[in-house]
Amino acid sequence: MTAAYAFDDAATGRATSAARLTAPIFHRLLDRIDAGLESGGIEASLPDGTRRLLGGRAPGPMPIVTVHRWRALLRLATAGSVGWYEGWTAGDWSSPDPVPLFDLFMRNRISLG
Repeated sequence: MTAAYAFDDAATGRATSAARLTAPIFHRLLDRIDAGLESGGIEASLPDGTRRLLGGRAPGPMPIVTVHRWRALLRLATAGSVGWYEGWTAGDWSSPDPVPLFDLFMRNRISLG
């Protein structure tokens, strides 16, 4: 783990003070994702304990995602879909069924940029 990804305590999985301080930045990133979802949505549980519905304004897939570590969003922002996949393999996020999530991203690929 590089210093750039040190957002939680590896032993306890609890957010460090850095994670709490950076949470507003990640919520702004989620606001951008929310605005870009034209069909479907994401039911997200976040590391700071909040739950958000992103999108959901028009019919489409509605996957459930648990973001365990903020670095999942850092990976998404810096490396796109490859970073998101790497976050999944690292356990930074999980979903009971990730297929609808990738369907959602494909349907909204233009509006998400």
